[in-house]
Amino acid sequence: MNSKTIHLTLLLIIAIHTSSLAQDIEYYFTKGVKYSKEFSEMKQDVDSYYSEGFADQMDNLLDKAEKNIKKAKSMMDYGDRNIDRANRNLKIIKENREYVSTLRRIVKQEFPVVNVDLIKETPASYRTETSYRTKNFYHQNGKLKSTGKNNNSGKQTGEWKFYHENGELKIIGKFENGNYTGEWKYYHENGELKIIGKYENGNATGEWKYYHENRQLKRIGKKENGKQTGEWKYYHENGELYKIGKKENGNETGEWKYYHENGQLKIIGKYENGNATGEWKYYDENGKLIETKNY
Repeated sequence: MNSKTIHLTLLLIIAIHTSSLAQDIEYYFTKGVKYSKEFSEMKQDVDSYYSEGFADQMDNLLDKAEKNIKKAKSMMDYGDRNIDRANRNLKIIKENREYVSTLRRIVKQEFPVVNVDLIKETPASYRTETSYRTKNFYHQNGKLKSTGKNNNSGKQTGEWKFYHENGELKIIGKFENGNYTGEWKYYHENGELKIIGKYENGNATGEWKYYHENRQLKRIGKKENGKQTGEWKYYHENGELYKIGKKENGNETGEWKYYHENGQLKIIGKYENGNATGEWKYYDENGKLIETKNY
């Protein structure tokens, strides 16, 4: 074998290695971003359901996201343009960890319901009134934030109402010995229904419906012990189907389909225990196949 042949062989080996490395980097990075997106979806549920177990699930997703993005970053060369992208995502993960940490602290302050608005305020910012087991909480602007009664043990009982800062009803539902029970309704600031679902022994159960501010259905599916199960459908604001698939114990499973706002198929692929697996196909808005990936 002459020197020229050896040189070409070495170049081919380097090219194959570089290509394989790039694929590995993209694989782990994409996987990490996927978990981050799942976390973002869970944040939408904070306003309708919260418990220590819920927070544990959120932290678990952040652990997986961080692990995969750090794995991708470790494979990158110094000066790789993707390092900045990895650093930005790791920064977001760090901020989301602080978000979950704040949720955990607030729930221990014995507030009746933890929702997104509370995260932006501290317990000291609230004025409370207590009269024969009735508690009223107020926004900083003086308007009523929540009202309801506690039982002799100091736990929430009966109907409680929560309000937006503009005075519009935000949440209405019942407690039984401190646990969510029966039907609960959540509203957007414009007064339109946001979420409706039921609780049993403090856990979300049965069918849950979520709505966009324009009244269009946002997503619909069932929950069991607070976790999504069975078929779930998500919709764009224009009413077109966004994605559809099944969940098991809160994780995606089996075939999932994603759609463009014009109704055309966007992505199709399968999940196993919440992880993408097998062949995934990606289409443009005209229905043309543009990419195929294997996981």
